[in-house]
Amino acid sequence: MSKPEKLQPLLIFAAVLMGLVAAPYDTLRHFGAQAIVPALQIMLFFVFFTMPFGNLVKAFRSFKVTGSALIINFIVTPVVAYLLGVLFLADSPMFRIGLLMLLATPCTDWYLVFTGLSRGNVPLALSLLPWNLFLQLALLPVYLSVFFGEVIGIDVLSIFDSILRVLVIPFALALIVRMALARRKDIEHVREKYFPLASPLQIIFLCLAITSMFASRGIAMLEQGDIMLRLLLPLGIFFSLTSAIVVLVSRLLKIAGNDRTSLLLTTLARNSPLALAIAASVFPHRPHIATVLVIGALLELPVLAILSNTLTRMHKKQYLFQWSGKIYKYLHK
Repeated sequence: MSKPEKLQPLLIFAAVLMGLVAAPYDTLRHFGAQAIVPALQIMLFFVFFTMPFGNLVKAFRSFKVTGSALIINFIVTPVVAYLLGVLFLADSPMFRIGLLMLLATPCTDWYLVFTGLSRGNVPLALSLLPWNLFLQLALLPVYLSVFFGEVIGIDVLSIFDSILRVLVIPFALALIVRMALARRKDIEHVREKYFPLASPLQIIFLCLAITSMFASRGIAMLEQGDIMLRLLLPLGIFFSLTSAIVVLVSRLLKIAGNDRTSLLLTTLARNSPLALAIAASVFPHRPHIATVLVIGALLELPVLAILSNTLTRMHKKQYLFQWSGKIYKYLHK
């Protein structure tokens, strides 16, 4: 894990503070408004550049995990997100939209780090990544239209159009650059040499986008400064409920330990950077939606870090017990 990856929660928090400091100044506020979408597009370029598109078919070699992950992520979670918004954020439709966008977009990068740290099945988790990306892009406009069509006053085609405009350019450029590099060197060389550089740059431009967002809309965001406290309970319920569902599904389908860890992390980790890019494109004048996504990332990462540490400890204890049993059997032959 690179240093920017380790420091991501602190970097995001610092980006928020820098944006708020810049918000009172007209020049910085104007510059921030102009920089949001380009910064997010550059960030998405690095996301797409490292995307393992060849894993689309591999995911279904473990159909139990893949099927469970897709059902939980794209059927169960959006419904849960909507209900949590109704229960805890009923007085703020924009916060409810932000919560839905946060929870209905499964992670496409960060969860792999925690899966590796937790001794999960990283190749299996990696094979789920392109499915998580493509399905959230296809279904998020549908969720917004079904649950909030009357509130936001935008039809599903308009949402698709906005998403495509902010995503197509970085996606196309990423494919072109990958193909050009692969012509000169084999794809494995490209992965080894260039992919490790992409992750830190992705975080840097994400932080630049967050700083720009808070610089341009920070005053409006501060009007709802209690949002972090208001998100604690619904997010806590989401993490607890999703964990319970994964444990139950794993027992029913007899999903093994490492695969169960991968299923747990791909259903818990959320993709706030991509959701931020979509929010900046679809809702440029509704900053409270973006606020939920940024605060959600700040709250989510410590939870994943604690969970990863707990799973690692459990794995070590299980490994120790297994070897203790083998030694005991050997000594008592």
